[in-house]
Amino acid sequence: MIHIFAEGRGRLTLLIIVASIGFVLTAAEVTGWHGPEWPTNFAIAVLAAAGNAILVANTATEDRVVIDKQTGKEFVLSEKHTLLWIPIKYWTLIILIYPVLGLLRVG
Repeated sequence: MIHIFAEGRGRLTLLIIVASIGFVLTAAEVTGWHGPEWPTNFAIAVLAAAGNAILVANTATEDRVVIDKQTGKEFVLSEKHTLLWIPIKYWTLIILIYPVLGLLRVG
């Protein structure tokens, strides 16, 4: 089912987001943080965006040209890395914008 929403390393982007949420919420619980929600949301976003930026930096975007041995024809292989049909390189910005929009909605 997840392959419908995520292709290639998009699955890792999803995992990074979920892990960031879990880590920050667990840290807030362990430390007894009971302050406003926005610092928690920004911490989640910064951690997830940093993880995704590292993932994107280590993801090859080059297409590979291969030759079919039987026909001798060349064709291009390119791997898609998407989450919700959006390339993962854009998810770093989306992750960072999300808590800002939430803060503007509340404020």
